[in-house]
Amino acid sequence: MSTSPSIQGKNRSLRYGTSNCVIFSPDVPVIREDSVEGKLLDKPAKVSFVTIPAPNAFTTSTNSGKEYNDIESDDRHKRMGSNSRNNSCVELADLANEEDFDEKFEQKRKALLDSLSDRIHRALSAFVLGNCTDLVLPAFGCGVHGNDPSMVASVFREMLTDPNQFGGRFRTVVFAIPPSRKQNYQAFASYFQKKETVQRVTMTKDDETGRTSCRF
Repeated sequence: MSTSPSIQGKNRSLRYGTSNCVIFSPDVPVIREDSVEGKLLDKPAKVSFVTIPAPNAFTTSTNSGKEYNDIESDDRHKRMGSNSRNNSCVELADLANEEDFDEKFEQKRKALLDSLSDRIHRALSAFVLGNCTDLVLPAFGCGVHGNDPSMVASVFREMLTDPNQFGGRFRTVVFAIPPSRKQNYQAFASYFQKKETVQRVTMTKDDETGRTSCRF
């Protein structure tokens, strides 16, 4: 698989953060079934994938909404001292002494919301441009990246139901979230409590190139 030089260059400039670049991989042959055993399929199924990193809630800047880059990280390292073992991107000691903790918390929340909205919009746009009709989506960034599942679910719901965004663009959308991940499952269940029908937008596509099952 070849990668755009612009993507490589942007990623190299971010030692600690991640970019909002999107990779669309069309018609990837899937040869095993989706089960614990992973048995071989009688016939490979073609699935298109979208790859985009989720924003990291632990490293997103309160001011810019971007993840800390090399300049910010180096500057912070100098302020904390080269021998300091606490290189966390969240200065808990500073925040604990701030009287405007609520204000900073709200700035952080808004920065994450803006970043999540941007990246989810990019991913869904890639599906539209790739003529995908049936999507399987995750609890985007709600694992090790520490994003609030309720916030992520609210962004998905708004974009997927708003006819001015992606409402009606897809035939089916399924969130693959196991009940064992209780916090994620309950958050998404609260925003998508029942199967909903959204008026579809008429789209034209070539039957030979039209893609159905897609994931990211």
